[in-house]
Amino acid sequence: MSTKPVIICISANGMGAGKTTLAGHLAGHLGYTFVYSFATPLKRFCEDVFGWDGTKNDKGRRLLQEVGVAARHYQIDFWADKAVERVKHLQEGTRFVIFDDARFPNESAHFRAEGYTVLDVHIVRNFDAPPHGSEHESEGYAPSDPFAVIPNVGSLIYLQEHARQLAVEILARAE
Repeated sequence: MSTKPVIICISANGMGAGKTTLAGHLAGHLGYTFVYSFATPLKRFCEDVFGWDGTKNDKGRRLLQEVGVAARHYQIDFWADKAVERVKHLQEGTRFVIFDDARFPNESAHFRAEGYTVLDVHIVRNFDAPPHGSEHESEGYAPSDPFAVIPNVGSLIYLQEHARQLAVEILARAE
């Protein structure tokens, strides 16, 4: 009998808050974990169709934002559907899937509707990140009832310790 992995969606109150860093450290503590991004299919599409080179400068970010939003206007769950399909094809025994870029409420909701346990983790950036001209409305999403809220004061050691503590809580809940 196949068991669905627990889905962990990491969001933040802005760019540079440590979503990907937290995901990597959390995965190291959880084991049998796959780290993925909702934006991976979007990035591949932009590479294939527009020749985007992966650079996240103002022009590259704007391309990702505009194409991503256009697909969501066409079909609200377009990118969430892609994520669910990817998870369905993971290796048997994967216990956790961490999405390091949750930006919209329908992403978590879509996994819940498919019968997955979803844990929303929100990072609050408590420091001034370098200004970025392409900050987009999707960068400020916060889940209404997160499993955990992680303050990030700009210290890698602090974020690593929170990842360790969070892993203990997730493992206890998954038992």
